[in-house]
Amino acid sequence: MMAKAKALKNPPEKVAEGDDVGGEAAVVGQMSDEEIRAANDRKRFDFLLDNEASIMYAESGNRELEERMAEELASSSFGKGAMDMLFAGDPAPVLCWHDLVQNNGLELGKSGAERILSRGVTMVLVDPRVKSSELRSVLRSLVPDIGSLGQFAVVTPDSPSENRRAKKKGGFNDFEFLSDEKREWMRSYTALGTKRYELGFYILEGGKIKNVFRGLNVVTASASILDAIRSS
Repeated sequence: MMAKAKALKNPPEKVAEGDDVGGEAAVVGQMSDEEIRAANDRKRFDFLLDNEASIMYAESGNRELEERMAEELASSSFGKGAMDMLFAGDPAPVLCWHDLVQNNGLELGKSGAERILSRGVTMVLVDPRVKSSELRSVLRSLVPDIGSLGQFAVVTPDSPSENRRAKKKGGFNDFEFLSDEKREWMRSYTALGTKRYELGFYILEGGKIKNVFRGLNVVTASASILDAIRSS
């Protein structure tokens, strides 16, 4: 807690970034691990400052009050979430994949996770909302291109039986649906949304998050996803 509070009072030095792609720096591949950590720490700090409580903290002018508010903010659910937010270049969590449930009702497990994550680039479309119409709309837009997209997973909070129905009804046969009913995978990847549940998209490669989109607009989501994949 104190470390996070200290981070609030002593924000990481801002580093130069390249052109953003879906909210992430396009030059991540050219940066060292240390530079990526510094850049992402700054993003996490900036994200935290967007919260009203942090604005109050920044403008209080009272050192004792600032220290107490920094500690409270860092230990709050919002503060913890903000300081754990994942960005391009961060390590991609692995263990949370093991508990995802396939459409046959079986957990993915270690071997299933390795199957998905060991095929070079892995794309993941995720929506924390139950029976999301926006998710299914984006999938329909991607169907014509799925053959050239590679390993593509879809993570939902729906049950395996509901995912089976959606897959069959929508003709989403080439997408691998995975059930995350407790939203544990989503929490691990900080994919629940910034202020509300929202559509997200991740590109994983080499054990890291290569790119991440949050708060995708259903109208432009498929175009953004295809552009990101083709530029990977």
